[in-house]
Amino acid sequence: MTLRCTDTQDLEQGRSGRAISSTMKHDLEDTYYGHSGKVVIITGSSGGIGQMTARRFAHAGAKLVLVARSADKLKTLAEELRGQGRDAWL
Repeated sequence: MTLRCTDTQDLEQGRSGRAISSTMKHDLEDTYYGHSGKVVIITGSSGGIGQMTARRFAHAGAKLVLVARSADKLKTLAEELRGQGRDAWL
């Protein structure tokens, strides 16, 4: 199944075009939480699901290494996350 989401809120509210069951939502939450203080490398993090994933891991307390082809978008995301007190490196 492919989920197309523009942000975390879309995923949580099931606006991906498919209904998200409470079990699936719980599984997604388990994926991100429990990573506090760990280093997570995210490729394609300048947009789409990569960007959403970066925000979720940052919210969970992970230290992020962001990788993407679009340097400007990547820098914007890193600055946004750092402004929230999150660790994000390019």
